[in-house]
This record gives sequence, C-alpha cells and structure tokens, in this order.
Amino acid sequence: MQDGVPFHWENAISAAILEDIISGMKNIQLWTLLTCLTTLLDKQHRLVIEYLKEENRILREHIYKNQDTKRILLTNSQRRRLAVKAKALGHTLLSETTDLFSPATIIGWYNKLIAKKYDGSANRGGGRTNIHKPFQDINLQSLQMPLKV
Repeated sequence: MQDGVPFHWENAISAAILEDIISGMKNIQLWTLLTCLTTLLDKQHRLVIEYLKEENRILREHIYKNQDTKRILLTNSQRRRLAVKAKALGHTLLSETTDLFSPATIIGWYNKLIAKKYDGSANRGGGRTNIHKPFQDINLQSLQMPLKV
C-alpha cells in the first residue's frame, strides 16, 4: 500500500507496458526522422558525386585533346552535360562543390543550352492569325458585288 492506495500488480504491469509502448513510439518517430534525414543527405551526396564525375570526364577529355593549353575551353555538348548535372544540385550546393567554373556561369549555360528549347518561343508568332479559305472566298465575293444605293 502506497499513500493509501492499494498496490495492484495489474496496474503496475499495464503501466510498464504503457511506458514501453510510449518509448517504442518515440523510438519509431526518432527512427523515422533519422531515416528521412539520411535519405535526403544521401540524395544530395549522390548528386554531388554525379556532378564531380562528369566534371572529371570533361577534364580528362580536355587534357587528352589539349595538352599544351592551360585554358579550359569547353564545347557546347560538354557545357550541356555539366549544366544538366549542376542544375540538379542547385546554386548553394553547387557553389560549395565546384572550383573550375562559377555557379552563375554553369546555370547560365543551362539557361542558354537546355532551357531555351522549352521557353515556348517556337510557338510564338507575330501578326494576325490566318483566316480559313472559305471565309476568304466569301469576303472576296462580297467585295466584288456592286453596291446598292
């Protein structure tokens, strides 16, 4: 008997089970949070590794072709490949990753070489829309008819 309340084994067991369940739920929530964070960090690291691999491929191509020049001149296909990988990283992670080119330069390559074909400029046209042929014929007939005064 504790503080005038009789002690029951059933209450003690159910309280212990309840504490285990609550602590288990806290552990599950903690593990879920840790899993989400790990997945996010793993994705970022994977993207950084892909970008750095592509940068290394491009540098190897440059070294193989141009052994005597120090300046790195990339072709449009090399810029495009690098820009695609860089776009997935984002500006902040790219600024921490790259040393050869500035993030603004690489994002500019993306806008110039890749995003240009999706801007909708091919669908834009100036001037009036074409009138269908039957309507053109009706308009011409009405112009050729004499005016009745």
